[in-house]
Amino acid sequence: CNNPVNSVVLSITGGTAGYFIPNLLLQSFRYRRQKEIDKDLPYVIDLLSVATLSGQNIYNAVKIVIEKYNGSICAELSNFIKDVDIGIGKFEAYRNLMNKSSSEDFKSFIFLLIQAEKYGSSINEILKQKSKHMKFEAYQDIERKTRRITILTLFPLVFLILPSFILLVGGPLIFSIGGNILQF
Repeated sequence: CNNPVNSVVLSITGGTAGYFIPNLLLQSFRYRRQKEIDKDLPYVIDLLSVATLSGQNIYNAVKIVIEKYNGSICAELSNFIKDVDIGIGKFEAYRNLMNKSSSEDFKSFIFLLIQAEKYGSSINEILKQKSKHMKFEAYQDIERKTRRITILTLFPLVFLILPSFILLVGGPLIFSIGGNILQF
């Protein structure tokens, strides 16, 4: 038990694990959060569109969405509201939001909001177009996955089911032909 070799091996293993495991856990958490944000973003954009359609500005629309919807994306948007409330300008709050997020779709959405505010474009129209675009991309992604699944189901069919079928159908045929040949 008090072997120095075991102590050295255990300390090196423990040090290596202590160095790498927290980083792996943080990367896993970040990836899950990014996927959740990407999944929720079209719905949040639709809610923002409805809120701005009712006459709200983007600040009030974001507040309404945070109250009505739960998720990682709302935590990000609540940081935006807090930044604006403490006196940071909207553009700086938008930039902070872009810098904190790891989702590229979310960053492009925030960039669109910045451009709309900067040039005075209709935010409601931009939200509608972005929502349509994101739904189209989600549809394309689902279609791509469906095609991949179709191709992947071909391999078990060819390598597992087809040989079994050939044996079941061809086995008695070979037996009957072989039996007739042996009788002569």
